[in-house]
Amino acid sequence: MLIRCAICVSIFYLIFSINGFVSASPSYCVTDLGDCAAYSINNSGAVVGEESIGGISVGFLYTKGNGKQYFGTGTIAFGINDNGNVVGVVGGDMDNDPHAFFYSGSGSMQNISLLPDGGYSSNAQAINNNGQITGWTNRHAFLCDGNSPMMNLGTLGGVTSWACDLNNQGQVVGYAQISSGAYHAFLWQNGSGMQDLGTLGGTDSRAYAINNSGLVVGHAYTSNGGDHAFLWQNGSGMKDLGTFGGKVSWANGINNGGLVVGTAYTSDNTVFRAFLYDGSTMIDLNSLIDSSSGWTLKSARAINDLGQIVGYGTSPSGQQHGFLLTPVPEPFTIVLLSIGAICLFGFIRQRSGL
Repeated sequence: MLIRCAICVSIFYLIFSINGFVSASPSYCVTDLGDCAAYSINNSGAVVGEESIGGISVGFLYTKGNGKQYFGTGTIAFGINDNGNVVGVVGGDMDNDPHAFFYSGSGSMQNISLLPDGGYSSNAQAINNNGQITGWTNRHAFLCDGNSPMMNLGTLGGVTSWACDLNNQGQVVGYAQISSGAYHAFLWQNGSGMQDLGTLGGTDSRAYAINNSGLVVGHAYTSNGGDHAFLWQNGSGMKDLGTFGGKVSWANGINNGGLVVGTAYTSDNTVFRAFLYDGSTMIDLNSLIDSSSGWTLKSARAINDLGQIVGYGTSPSGQQHGFLLTPVPEPFTIVLLSIGAICLFGFIRQRSGL
């Protein structure tokens, strides 16, 4: 009877822990990535960004256990997919025109072909798991697969457009100029072209990320002069995610579970705080880490499907550093514990005739 009770309590605890992780905001441990800005993370926990070395940007790839791999002087790494492919820009800090690059995970970086009509500069922002790449060149958003010339995605009636992210369906988001000269967030998809996502009542908007369900996040001006994070859903339009009492918030990333991360002003409009939006509430990420850690998390840039978050903030040393947040306990650990509990229960049941 005692064994039965212990097993039941253990399984109940594990089920409660798993459900709690899925439905409630977890606590996080902080990994200090050093004097850098972290921009993107894949589902293996690999992080890309830029570090300033001698006053010049150097793109990096960080993996747990291996530290940072650098891409060379004048590079910035903006995007990474689950295959470990990296995209970014090279030459932005040098005398040469900036040029989009692709890195396969081994060997050397490759330049990405420009639009068929040529051009002088380009910047790759994101890559999906199918190898499609998006960014901008000659002040126009592009899409390519790395092996063929870029496809010009056009504008919303103005002169310029800028692509920031894409999902595994090849849907692209960013912002483009409309005929008035203002910029509006857009969603581009093959066969439908560029769709204007509108604003929150003000003049401008920007879309920064999209998940595989087509949910889009960014920020948009409101009718009263605020600039608020939004979540856009087809059929529902833009949802204002609010702020921490200030006038400004930006949503920078979204995962396939619909969790959103970004940054928001506090009520005095002078201090930024990184946030996690869980579907109903904007939560200060600083409330989800050890209060004695010495960290102030200022901006969250991306979140993967395991809930890991990257961004930047003020480190315990008082310097601006990149960070990696990992849920506690780690999702992989929960899965292993669950499997172990099920196996243990089956073994004891077999031995004791439960």
